[in-house]
Amino acid sequence: MGEIRALTSLRGLGAILVFLYHLRIIAPSIVPNLFGIVGHGYLGVDFFFILSGFVLGRAYGERFTQPFDALAYIRFLIARVGRIFPLHIMVTALCVVVDWAVGQPHSPLQVLTESSLIHRWGFVHANFNAINGPAWSISTEWAAYLLFPVFAYLALGSCRGFAVGLGLGCLSVLCLMASRNGGSLDLALANTYQPLIRCFCEFGIGMLLWRMRGLRLNADLLVAAAITTLIVTAIARLPDEFCIVPLAMIILGYGLNRTRMAPELGGRVLYWLGEISFSVYLVHLPLILAVRWFGLPKIEFVAAVLILVPVVAWLSYRFIEVDWRERSKAWAQSMRVPAPL
Repeated sequence: MGEIRALTSLRGLGAILVFLYHLRIIAPSIVPNLFGIVGHGYLGVDFFFILSGFVLGRAYGERFTQPFDALAYIRFLIARVGRIFPLHIMVTALCVVVDWAVGQPHSPLQVLTESSLIHRWGFVHANFNAINGPAWSISTEWAAYLLFPVFAYLALGSCRGFAVGLGLGCLSVLCLMASRNGGSLDLALANTYQPLIRCFCEFGIGMLLWRMRGLRLNADLLVAAAITTLIVTAIARLPDEFCIVPLAMIILGYGLNRTRMAPELGGRVLYWLGEISFSVYLVHLPLILAVRWFGLPKIEFVAAVLILVPVVAWLSYRFIEVDWRERSKAWAQSMRVPAPL
């Protein structure tokens, strides 16, 4: 299937939102909150989870709604490993070396669990202070990838009634967790199952959105209603529970590829941000902390970060992401069913 450029651009906007959220935590007097939007920038992660479920459901879902195909599953995992692990390992290794150099070493167990992306699965002990904080969401997505055939069967291969119940169940769980957390979906604590549940519910919602592609919906009206709801939610400072459905509606609206607003998101700059979004997400916090270490005045600090993050993200995308993504695809396609003895 061809790429939907608007969804790639939206992924870039989500990464920028998370980046600004972390930047504002360190320099609140310089980075404006914008009616609470930046202060709730962690919702960019929720957007990623839903978008990931939609995109992967679109690309791979049908392969796993039939009887289980072990070869297709292996190819899927090889492609996913090549997509997330090379850059993650590189950033983690650099963080470990730098932290050791400044007298803040990490234990071998922490390095192992975080490098293997199992540190936010709940049943694996993890340090509260992660080597690279944003990698928590990659950890939970990796778990979703490993269970992808189950997600595909439940969300895409089940009867309509079950799918409706599954969607309502996921929404209910998310709302319950947010309400117990003071109306916030910022659930990423180590040694709990909340991060994993947050990811699984939203990943599942994304796959269910792909199942809804055949519905006769007005994409323009869907996106306009979603954006309006998000604006009202931000101005009225409503709990995060009110953001889940609008975020899903935006993805569905643009994912249908029928909205007249799609060309505005398909422009070069926004699309470029979408292409480097994974790199932006993984490198931005280590760079923010590294620049802060030099003790620059706040304005110079923010300026340096705003320049460094996109530059380093582009370099890591160009020389790590693209290369390993293509290699993993080639390896996946080279896999063949063993010949009978």
